[in-house]
Amino acid sequence: MRICFVNPYFYPYPGGIETRILHTGRNLVHRGHECYVLTSDLGSLPAYENVHGLHVIRLHSRLLVPYNPPPVAIRGGASSIYKALQRIDPDVVDFHYRWSPGFTVAMHYLMNNGGSAMVFTYHNMFGEGSGILRPLSFLNDAMISIHLKRYDALLCVSEYVKHDLVSRGFPRERIHVVPNGVDLSIAENRRITDEGYGLYVGRLVKTKGLYTLLRSLYLIKRRGITPWFKVAGDGPQMDRLRNLKRRLGLDSVEFLGHVTEEEKWDLYAGCRYLVLPSLFESFGMVLLEAMAFGKPVIATSAGGIPEVVGNGGVVVSPGDEEDLADAIMHVITTPELRSELSSKARERVRIFTWDHISLRLEKVYHECFVLARRRSMYDPSKLKEISIPTAAKDT
Repeated sequence: MRICFVNPYFYPYPGGIETRILHTGRNLVHRGHECYVLTSDLGSLPAYENVHGLHVIRLHSRLLVPYNPPPVAIRGGASSIYKALQRIDPDVVDFHYRWSPGFTVAMHYLMNNGGSAMVFTYHNMFGEGSGILRPLSFLNDAMISIHLKRYDALLCVSEYVKHDLVSRGFPRERIHVVPNGVDLSIAENRRITDEGYGLYVGRLVKTKGLYTLLRSLYLIKRRGITPWFKVAGDGPQMDRLRNLKRRLGLDSVEFLGHVTEEEKWDLYAGCRYLVLPSLFESFGMVLLEAMAFGKPVIATSAGGIPEVVGNGGVVVSPGDEEDLADAIMHVITTPELRSELSSKARERVRIFTWDHISLRLEKVYHECFVLARRRSMYDPSKLKEISIPTAAKDT
């Protein structure tokens, strides 16, 4: 099959979506498929590049507003995107983004005029957003829902996301759960130690529950233990979190800011345990990364987190500082528990290797490919190249 992943961001811009595309794409290439990535160029990167066997095509673009997720505009709009897809002529398109109208419109016209199987991957929750733009997130998803319900398949990273979409009227029979994965080799070539610190890795936003984490560490301090903790990541809540740290007298908590991929792996290798105190989470990629290093994880029961952790960690109630403090203190003070959780984490994470995930993905792609070919037999015009209407040429 000729498979085209469509996402405005890709290598060398790191992120969970990009990591998924890179690893599953590489594996599918090794299995004999031809894989493309259609993305944007926000800098001075080449218009074409081969990245680990993936044909990466970049379209000139610009950021519309500095927001997360950041909407982009492609030069020539939907017309340019659609024409690029026509040139690729994919058997299967896997679209990974829903905050760029140009990409969405191009997918709509490809769906109407082409013979490709159409797949959409849902990485986050419906209406996920933060701050004053959160209502726009709900509005955007409500508007795009009609479009998404026409896809041959919707992929979700967790059962939790699937249940949420079904409750909103999305067709259950077309929704498939294919979780994210992890590359176990990240831990195989590193010296894994226990330097004694706890670790958080991720964005500094309200939904990550970091205020609860700091208050939990303060409760532990009042019980006579001063936990050494490192927070790796950046975000809009950085200043407020640092102010709270000062008010609580948590001198043993370090805010590292943005870290590189290599620095992140080193932090995992040296930490004693990882905490993900999220109030809202569709999956939790950092849990898999820490578990690949055999590190005990402590996380909340928010969203899809329990599906990731399984028996490989400790799960607590979201927003409950006492519950989280008890769990952290138990892990800190009980070496036997840490050893048990470490063994279970290493075992649990093996079901999330990219090899396993790619096989599940390939199965869904093949089913959609067969479905699209059957449609084409009854409507041969679907195989013809049809010009996109002028009205769809947004910028």
